[in-house]
Amino acid sequence: MKSASLSRIAPGPGATSGRGSVFYEAAPLAYLNLDAQGRLADLNPAAARLLGGCRERDLHRPLADFIHSRHWRRLEKHLQRIRESHDPVTTRLKLRGDGEADLTTRPETEALYFRSLMIPVVREKTAATPAGDAKFRALVENSTEVICIGAPDGTIFYTTPAVHRVLGYSPESWFGRNAFEIMRPDQAALARVAVRQLSATPMGTVLRLVAQVRHVDGSWRWVEGVLTNLIGQPDVGGIVCNYRDITDARDSEQALRASEQRYRLLAESLPQMISIRDSQGHIEYCNSHWREYRGIGGDGIIHDWRAGIPEEDLSALRPPPWENNMPRQWEAEVRIRRASDGALRWHSVRVVPLPRHGGAGARWLAIANDIHERKQADQDRDRLLEQLKRERADLAAQYAVVRVLAETSSLEDAAPPLLGAFCEQLGWEAGALWTVSIPEDGRRGPMTLNPLSLRHLAGATAETLFAKSNPGPLRKGESLAGRVWEQKKPLYTNHLPLRRGAVHCRAAAALGLRCTFAFPILLDGNVQGVVELFRRDPVAPGLRLLDIVAAIGIQIGHFIQRTGALEMLRQSEEALIQMNNA
Repeated sequence: MKSASLSRIAPGPGATSGRGSVFYEAAPLAYLNLDAQGRLADLNPAAARLLGGCRERDLHRPLADFIHSRHWRRLEKHLQRIRESHDPVTTRLKLRGDGEADLTTRPETEALYFRSLMIPVVREKTAATPAGDAKFRALVENSTEVICIGAPDGTIFYTTPAVHRVLGYSPESWFGRNAFEIMRPDQAALARVAVRQLSATPMGTVLRLVAQVRHVDGSWRWVEGVLTNLIGQPDVGGIVCNYRDITDARDSEQALRASEQRYRLLAESLPQMISIRDSQGHIEYCNSHWREYRGIGGDGIIHDWRAGIPEEDLSALRPPPWENNMPRQWEAEVRIRRASDGALRWHSVRVVPLPRHGGAGARWLAIANDIHERKQADQDRDRLLEQLKRERADLAAQYAVVRVLAETSSLEDAAPPLLGAFCEQLGWEAGALWTVSIPEDGRRGPMTLNPLSLRHLAGATAETLFAKSNPGPLRKGESLAGRVWEQKKPLYTNHLPLRRGAVHCRAAAALGLRCTFAFPILLDGNVQGVVELFRRDPVAPGLRLLDIVAAIGIQIGHFIQRTGALEMLRQSEEALIQMNNA
């Protein structure tokens, strides 16, 4: 881009002043144009004051007329260097009057003019730029931000040395240069419009711009600038721009945004339900699967995380105690209601604490995975195993009964091992076997239910306490065994009957046995006896147990019939022997 000449921006006498002339005319810095022979082609009022002459009278005079004779040679070398150099040239010259000045000239030309800047040098008190004292100069020139003054067309009047640290350019190279030429073309067009609009606003108006500019090494750097309209300020007379390099911060921000986007895409694509909640239980984020499962649209209100979880499952999701003042993660299995059909489905929830800056309350990441089918399969497996276990115990009980009945010859001998088999195989702790007795010698009287054996598996003391309770004969309807005799069917109760005739029940209650189950021993539909079992925990007998005890009762009934027949045969044989002997 060609730089505009001073004569066009700050025209001399008789020239038509343009809009840009205001800035050079009011600028506190000395601007002048030199031709190839070193004559003044144009100068602004600040340059006329510095040289100690008159602007209209001094036009086209050699600059050497205003320089001390001892520095004419320096001025000649300065002019020679700008003809041969591609960079701005700065030379300190002694003025004809008192004082010195630094002359900076750009080698770029337009209409054979060289644009120059002259800054006075004061020995006692160093002048800050554009006006001020040494403290202001130290603050400005050592700031991490670049401060520059320019016109609305982008031409730079002045820039601080920080431009070398930020963009690698020397401050002298920026004099008369257009700032928009190092911007990207698309951003430069927008920046031109914004700066032109800023120049038309009241003094003090601020504009913020973020753009990419070219570093001296060719790389592109992001800068953030704050532009202030100080055109009407006599000591400034331009637009002041403070800008700094934000490339690293912007790269970090973009990397963080890209990372968050990747993780968000990952969270949205996962089949698990993912949510983030704060310490109060409010959901800060949830993925699309969570919203779909709970029946919430994309713009729906995110409700409390407890919604949809049964009250009895909430305790599993409350945070566990902290370790060393640090939250720890945990896992739980809870049911979550599905909005589409209202079904409660099992989910495995992993809760992970998330760090929060500033030490605020903990945030929690919850990942819920649907395990309903697996949970049902586990429950079905457990039920199957439990059923197999019960069937094994039932078969073992039947086998034990058959073995005991095969190895014994009388019910008195078979009663203790039978009760032991019932308790061990069926999970009961104590038992009693009763038999129905008929009055002997043809006496008339009611039949009774007499205890044949009592057995306890907990130990010698409990066995003794239970076995020595000495229950008396029971009539029909007395105690649970009498009711079984009367009704001819198994009965179960969670409360031991402690009325008259239930001495053994009171002994069982003293041992902590609260539940009892009894079933009849049947033969041809008649009750031959009753088996009574006791335990601590209430477990109602199922249909299979009832079938098992019914079969066992019939087996014991046949055993009683067989032993009775054998006993009658033995007695007949003995009677026959006695008759033969007689």
